[in-house]
Amino acid sequence: MKYIHIVQFHLMSGGGVGSVITDVSEAMAKEGAEVYVVSLFQRKNIDFQDSIEWGKKNNINVTVLQENNEGILIIFRKLNRYIKKLASQDKCCLFLHLKWGVLAGIISTIGLENVHRIEVYHSGYMKYKLQSFICRPFIEKYIAVSKDAKKQLHKWFHIKENLIEVVYNGVDFSNIKNKCGTKCGGFQNSILFTSIGRLSFEKGFNYAIEAFAKMKSTNPEIQVSYTMVGDGKDRCECESLAKGFVNFTGTVEREVVYEYITNSDVMILPSLWEGNSILLLEVIAVGKPMILTDIPSFREVFRFKPLKHDEIFRVEQFGCVIRPQDVNSCLMAMKSIILRKNEFNEIEEYVHSFAPNFSLQTQAEKYLNIIDGF
Repeated sequence: MKYIHIVQFHLMSGGGVGSVITDVSEAMAKEGAEVYVVSLFQRKNIDFQDSIEWGKKNNINVTVLQENNEGILIIFRKLNRYIKKLASQDKCCLFLHLKWGVLAGIISTIGLENVHRIEVYHSGYMKYKLQSFICRPFIEKYIAVSKDAKKQLHKWFHIKENLIEVVYNGVDFSNIKNKCGTKCGGFQNSILFTSIGRLSFEKGFNYAIEAFAKMKSTNPEIQVSYTMVGDGKDRCECESLAKGFVNFTGTVEREVVYEYITNSDVMILPSLWEGNSILLLEVIAVGKPMILTDIPSFREVFRFKPLKHDEIFRVEQFGCVIRPQDVNSCLMAMKSIILRKNEFNEIEEYVHSFAPNFSLQTQAEKYLNIIDGF
C-alpha cells in the first residue's frame, strides 16, 4: 500500500495543516509505510527545497508539481500521471487535505483503479458546501480532526456519520520535550505572555494584543511583557493596536517556536475557531499555563464547560477561558492569571497531564488502518 498526502502547499514552517502532514508522514514512515507528500503548487518566495530534503532524510517521497507558474489543468494532468504510475504498482490511499487537495485528488484520479480517497477535514470550511456536495460520491471515508469537526461534516455537509472517523492530531511529545529542554519561563522578574501563529482574523490575536496594550497603558507598573510570534496580513493592524507594548518577531522556523514556548510563562491562544490546534498540543507537551477562548475544540481537549451568559471570563485549572472577540474578557483574564503566578508549577503539571491523549504514534496508526475492509 502507498499512502499519499495531497495538499495545495506543503510548508515546513508555519504550523497548521503543514505541520500535521509533516508529523504524521514521519510517524507513518517510521512504521514502515511507503509515504508520499504531493504539493500541488509553488508558493511565492518559498523555497520547497526544505521539503525535498526533509523527505530524503525521513524516507518520504516529496513532489512539487507546479513549475514555471503552470495552470491548474496542467497540474491536474501531472497529478493524474503521477498517481496512475503509482497505482499501477500497488494500491494507493490518498489523504486529501483542504479544498484544493480534495478537488485535485478527485479530478485527477477518476477512473483509476487501486485508488482509495480519504478526505481529511481540518474544520471550519464554511464556504465548502457546493464542492462537498459534488465531491461526496468520490470520497470513501472522512477523517475529522475532532469531534466538533465530525459534527460539522454531518450537520453542514450531510456526510453520514458512519463514514467519519475522528482522529485527533498528534505530536511527538518526547521529541518536543527534548527540543525544549528545561523549562525556563522566569516570572521572578517579569511574566512573559506569548502568542504564536498567523496574524489573520480567525486567530483573534488583535483582541489579545489590544487587551495587553490597554493593561500596560493603564497599569505601567505591572511587570509583564508580550511576544507575538508569527506574521500575516493583519500585522499592521496588530502593531497599531499594540502601541509599542508588544514584541513582534515575524515568522520563525518551527524549531525556534519550541524555544518561544519554553521561554514563555503564559501562552495566549485567542482563536475564533480551530480544528485540533497543533500549537495547543505542543504547549501541552511542554506544560504552560494558558489563556484560551471558549470554542468547541479547546473545550474538547480540556473538557471545560462553556461560559455562562453572565461570565466575562473564568478561572480554570489550565489558566483562564475567555470569550472570543472580546477585548475586555481577555484583559480581565490577563490580570487574573498574573495574580496566580505562585500557582504556575501546579498549572503546568495539570496541562502536561493531557499529553497522553494526543500521541503522534496513535494518530499514525489510525491513518494506516483507515482503509481496513476496503
